[in-house]
Amino acid sequence: MALIPTFLFGPLLLISWGLLLGFHQTRLFAASFLALILLRVVFGLVAGSKAQTFGKERLEYTVDGGEEDDGSSASNALRPNTRSASKAPKMKPTIFFIHGWPDNSSVWDAQVSHFSKDYRCVRINLPHFSSSSRHPAMGYSFDSLVTLLASTLAHSLSGRPESPEGGGAGALLMVHDWGSWYGMQLQRRYPQLVRKMVVLDVAWVGYKPVPISKAAGMLVAMGVAYQYYAIFTWYVSITVPFVGPHLGGWMMLPFVSSFSQLPRTSYPDRETPINAMMNYPYFYLHLSMFLEGVGLVRGFDDRHGIAGKPPIYGSAETLPVLFIYGADKGFKFHSEKFEALLRERKNGEVKAVGVRGEGGKVKKPAGHWIQDSCSDEINEWSREFFEKSHGADE
Repeated sequence: MALIPTFLFGPLLLISWGLLLGFHQTRLFAASFLALILLRVVFGLVAGSKAQTFGKERLEYTVDGGEEDDGSSASNALRPNTRSASKAPKMKPTIFFIHGWPDNSSVWDAQVSHFSKDYRCVRINLPHFSSSSRHPAMGYSFDSLVTLLASTLAHSLSGRPESPEGGGAGALLMVHDWGSWYGMQLQRRYPQLVRKMVVLDVAWVGYKPVPISKAAGMLVAMGVAYQYYAIFTWYVSITVPFVGPHLGGWMMLPFVSSFSQLPRTSYPDRETPINAMMNYPYFYLHLSMFLEGVGLVRGFDDRHGIAGKPPIYGSAETLPVLFIYGADKGFKFHSEKFEALLRERKNGEVKAVGVRGEGGKVKKPAGHWIQDSCSDEINEWSREFFEKSHGADE
């Protein structure tokens, strides 16, 4: 079967914009977009091996269910959330939460409410995903943001029994959507920081060619109608003088509000307004695929010395991982290959919510935001997983 390499999606999607909007109207956008790409290449889009080292920069975080620590010593950081943190003994195990797009830390409210009685819950807002963000307009490349998250996690564990510096086994990690991608790469680069993982609905298995029979639909559904529109609104936000952020945010409103209209989807309420500045992960995704695909830069794994290692690994390749996904949606954000990988592992588990029973009915919506729509199941299964003995990795 003929295949289209994934890294060609960027140019093909740009051509799609031309067909839809007219090449004449698209020239300025295309020229500016390519100039922006060149700028990022010249100034080092992809960090080399130096990105492996923790720096002083980190995100601020909030703690619920443990000792108060707002991370105020962090530089160039997000403002802490204002939710109160209950006082509790210092020895509680730490759960580190990473949200996805287009969410913020409030997407974990149901989990924090459940776990904070027995666990120390640490939450961050990804850069530009909160109205209080103070970060570069260009956002962060994958290399930089993974390092930033790892530095934040290490800081949140400092002085605690879980800290690798004191011989501890690391934190419990709970991730969703883009947070799943960032969290899995964090664990691959810094396995000493993560003891167990709960991955929700999105799982990364690497880039791979796409059959031509599926390419057309993906170009429309995942490209022009989704990811490249998100990139375009982000581009408007960072380039249009004075009103760019407001204009980009306005362009995002009908796009994101449509999520609640999707069948079998329950989209959680947000504490802060939607903005287009948060769309930079899609820019770096397509840019990285293109640059790596044509050989201009080394792949992520090669840059960080993890080439040849599986998507998730740990001591003896048995890091305990629980993957939960919503089965009641139009398509999956993971592959059968990933499910098989986990099921074959000693400490891998796969569960699904929204599985249809008799008459093709489900008890409740179980689309993408399962930590909100199916919080009872997610909390119960995650607690059982956290408290389960997994042998050598404990």
